[in-house]
Amino acid sequence: MNDWVQLALHYGGHWLAPFLFGAIFWRKRWLAAGILIASANLIDRDHLFADPIFDPDRCSIGFHMLHGWAAALVYSLMLVAPHWWVRAFGVGALWHLAVDYGDCVMQGL
Repeated sequence: MNDWVQLALHYGGHWLAPFLFGAIFWRKRWLAAGILIASANLIDRDHLFADPIFDPDRCSIGFHMLHGWAAALVYSLMLVAPHWWVRAFGVGALWHLAVDYGDCVMQGL
């Protein structure tokens, strides 16, 4: 796949789509929800524990601690929390995993 297309999908997925989700699920609070959903990109901090920190040929899913199945289960449980902002973060974290998985597929990893 064209590298520019992959970059646009990856970064658009991480930084633009959260505001679309905010508008769809939390219409009256779309901006706050979008910021919370985008803040789920903080799960990328687990890359700091890898050596090297960034490897373009490595799939994050299943490699990094906050990008694994146990973490995905916790993010899924957040979807039933009583507070909207916890659900928004859970949506963001799951979406982050989906975007990263899409990247892995596009790279053929």
